[in-house]
Amino acid sequence: MLDPEVKETIQQGYRQFLKSRDLSPRLGQKQMIAAVANALTNTDPDKRVAVVEAGTGTGKTVGYLIAALPIARASKRPWWSPPAPSPCKNS
Repeated sequence: MLDPEVKETIQQGYRQFLKSRDLSPRLGQKQMIAAVANALTNTDPDKRVAVVEAGTGTGKTVGYLIAALPIARASKRPWWSPPAPSPCKNS
């Protein structure tokens, strides 16, 4: 389930993005942001899927990022970890 604070952060981020570029909200983009956010936060692993189809210039990348970044930050999980040491030794 999407935390209300994270939801507000996503909505605020979308509004700021639109304002900074003098754009209008797009229904499809808003629906995509919601679908991605719901998939990323669903507690049922079988429902952690979002399939999005949209034409070029729709704003898919923006939609993914506006949803995913606040969720990733809120999870406080490391986004990168160093690779495990190789079991093979170079001689």
